[in-house]
Amino acid sequence: MRRYLVPLAAAAFLALVAPAPASAVPYPAGTPNLSASPSTVTVGGTVTVTGSGFAPGDPVTITVTYTPTALGPRGAGAMVPVAYEIPLRLAQQVVTPDANGDFTTTETLTQVGTATITATSVSGLTASTSVLVLAGAALPTTGASTNYLLVALVGSAVIAAGVLFLVLARSRRRQEPEPTE
Repeated sequence: MRRYLVPLAAAAFLALVAPAPASAVPYPAGTPNLSASPSTVTVGGTVTVTGSGFAPGDPVTITVTYTPTALGPRGAGAMVPVAYEIPLRLAQQVVTPDANGDFTTTETLTQVGTATITATSVSGLTASTSVLVLAGAALPTTGASTNYLLVALVGSAVIAAGVLFLVLARSRRRQEPEPTE
């Protein structure tokens, strides 16, 4: 019996200490991140939306929500939130992250105000970023712009004419005989 006890104990010891085969354990995706470039555009402008940290192959819905803004009493061009912030949800598209959980897409922003771009995956991961959308109209003009080249040419011509008249007047004085007494 003793003969069997030592090999049995050795086998039990090896079974406890021997490494088990490795198996892949799925891990949750990291914290998602979303960015948009540029951060300020005019109406109709396009931004590049870049996401990372999403689950690979998990479809992501990109939603754009607009919060209107208006000119306020803080001075010309000051942007302040409107008293009736009614978000407008206008754009939506679905993208699929690559094997690293990253994606890049473009969005055309069509409303003045703050555009909040949100990425939500089917598994529930969410990230968002904001872009300021300005009106595309230029500042109003209050008068005709001055053509400085034309003003310089006219001024030069007037100075040249004055110099010419001065030279002619001096040359006439030299040609006239001096009165004798």
